[in-house]
Amino acid sequence: MSKQAKQDSRIINSVQRSILILDSFNRKNPELGITELANRLELPKSTVAGLVYTLQEMGYLDQNPETRKYRLGLRLI
Repeated sequence: MSKQAKQDSRIINSVQRSILILDSFNRKNPELGITELANRLELPKSTVAGLVYTLQEMGYLDQNPETRKYRLGLRLI
């Protein structure tokens, strides 16, 4: 089974995917790019990009202007 949780008709995919994105960040991987996230979660880059943009707009992710990678935002810390 991939890193995605088992499918259940009650699960909202976009919420599940957003949480999987947030769960991808840890001490070993404090910053990740869209391609890295897409590969880890086995999702299309366009899907990940849209979710990451939304999480960034809501303050759950920040983008490092130097590396262009994402990290957990102040709203989570």
